[in-house]
Amino acid sequence: MPRMDGFELCRKIKSTFETSHIPVVLLTSLSEKVTQLEGLRLGADDYITKPFDITLLLQRIRSILRNREIVRKRALKLMNQKSQHESIYGNELNDKFVKKAFEVVHKNMSNFEFSKDEFASQMHVSPSMLYQKLKALTEQSPLDFIRMIRFNYTMELLKSQTYSITEISEMCGFSSPSYFSTAFRKYFGKSPAEVVNSNE
Repeated sequence: MPRMDGFELCRKIKSTFETSHIPVVLLTSLSEKVTQLEGLRLGADDYITKPFDITLLLQRIRSILRNREIVRKRALKLMNQKSQHESIYGNELNDKFVKKAFEVVHKNMSNFEFSKDEFASQMHVSPSMLYQKLKALTEQSPLDFIRMIRFNYTMELLKSQTYSITEISEMCGFSSPSYFSTAFRKYFGKSPAEVVNSNE
């Protein structure tokens, strides 16, 4: 490679906000243990030495993708449980990004005009970068991410039986109680009133 080796490229990818979510597999003839450890320390998702078998490489890639899906699900679960202090991703930049995204949506919970462009603006990234990062880290688009957090919060409020359905609708950024009820039923398969009644 011109100008830099694979280790330096890996370091740059994993330490740069715009690219830190991209998986990296180091494929090299350097087989010493200390070199492999250095590659993994720099953030590589895997390290394969030459000569290599293509079947092994494909299996390692599948394993990385499978593990990322497990991490995504765990991340969304922890976010919904508001476990803000627990580390979710192996990469600190990715961890901070998803936690900040969660905080931004919560701060705008009652704003029914909160859009993906406003979301990107408050995250200090372009709309396309917001989409790329969220899709890679949570498997959700910005609008899906907003919707998920809003609906999970409405469910939490309904179960608490502290507020009326109309109040919850306003608190969670829905333009009207009727729209909230329709959207809620579509998302959860039951109405807000059914949730309230089942908890009484």
